[in-house]
Amino acid sequence: MILLCGQSQSLTLKDAENFRAFDIQIAEHGPADPMENEGFAGMAEPAEEPGHYWIDAEKVVGLSAHADDPVWKGKFHDMLKAVEKYGYSDLSKGLIKAHVKA
Repeated sequence: MILLCGQSQSLTLKDAENFRAFDIQIAEHGPADPMENEGFAGMAEPAEEPGHYWIDAEKVVGLSAHADDPVWKGKFHDMLKAVEKYGYSDLSKGLIKAHVKA
């Protein structure tokens, strides 16, 4: 999955069927820092590692065209569970960690 940050509040979830990756990408004319995107800033906070962010997982679901699909939501939750042991999700807080992909 790719969380694409554009200008102002533009956020798009791309490749929503890919449950094996989750990255942040900056659109061609998007901000240099994703926190400059108002939509992103409203759902994320910087993580301890540079270029990484903790993102509200439910808000990611809300960006998906599959937000009302229980099967898709189950797979998304399974992805969060699978990466928690690597420090890329915090199920107790409902967060997923991602990095800005160059």
